Amino acid sequence: MNYYNLNSICKISSIIVILSMTACTTQQQTGVSNIATQPLKDLNLVKTAIPPILLEVETAPYQVPKDHSCGSISDSIDDLNAVLEPDIDVTVKEVDSNLIDKGKKAAKKLAKAELTNTVNNIIPFRGWVRKITGAERYTKREAEAYAAGIIRRAFLKGLRAAKECE
Repeated sequence: MNYYNLNSICKISSIIVILSMTACTTQQQTGVSNIATQPLKDLNLVKTAIPPILLEVETAPYQVPKDHSCGSISDSIDDLNAVLEPDIDVTVKEVDSNLIDKGKKAAKKLAKAELTNTVNNIIPFRGWVRKITGAERYTKREAEAYAAGIIRRAFLKGLRAAKECE
């Protein structure tokens, strides 16, 4: 085993230990597992499933829904919110009550960034490997589906506002 591989293994293991000490929620653990499976995604051996609702709206994000009721539109928005990141109009309260909480948050962020960087450097010529295996094309397809979902959610919010729904 050469120095590069040993050094990478040491970095990854130490970062995983740091993250496991500070990780409390399922979402954080999912984030670490997503980072850890990145080399398999680069080789196109593992694919993140695109949520079916995004595949549905991808072809026509601006299509007016058949049911124009406020409740139906809000339900559609809620369905999209379940699979997308929070929208720009949603305020996320971040309460850092003390320096320890701020330090934990900063340590998690730095550890995830270092883990991502280390994992992404495991495969030599990663960009070419992603092109050859089709992983880059799938990532682009996934990004397009999420973009369509964001557009659809914004369109539905506009319809809801035009109907003067709550």
